[in-house]
Amino acid sequence: MRPGGRRGRPCASSATEFVGATRGALGNGPVRACVGEAVREHLSAWLEQNPGQAVAVITEILRADALD
Repeated sequence: MRPGGRRGRPCASSATEFVGATRGALGNGPVRACVGEAVREHLSAWLEQNPGQAVAVITEILRADALD
């Protein structure tokens, strides 16, 4: 584990493009792919390690989606 409690691969790209401080915007494909992979990896691990909380989170997501 890295200092600061982070594991995994570093996300680095020489072509990083700052789009703005918005949640929905990642400036380019390589950064989007790296962030997506990191989120998938860590979320999968958390869901496996916390099955009770995982059910509650997934249930809430599905319930909120049904309201839309």
